[in-house]
Amino acid sequence: MYDCLTTGSDVQLHLHIVPRAKKSAVLGMHGARLKISIAAPPNDNAANDALIEFLAAEIGVPKRSLTLVRGQAARQKTVSFPKECSVRLSEWLKTVLA
Repeated sequence: MYDCLTTGSDVQLHLHIVPRAKKSAVLGMHGARLKISIAAPPNDNAANDALIEFLAAEIGVPKRSLTLVRGQAARQKTVSFPKECSVRLSEWLKTVLA
């Protein structure tokens, strides 16, 4: 497992977000967190919504499967996935961190 991924009743992905980027993309690691740029401003929940859309599209799961559980107004965020998404999430992480 990766430092940015914890398991429990759900799988949680720990992120460092860079809002207002030219494009949404995975940038690598920021300490123990996965660093992601988001092409949306951090106001009116736009960056949070764009983050959920980006992750759902990248991993291939419905947006309703993801929940922002921590960091609504911060760059350090935690997104929760249901346990059944853990295989897809692990495979995606292997690809983006290779």
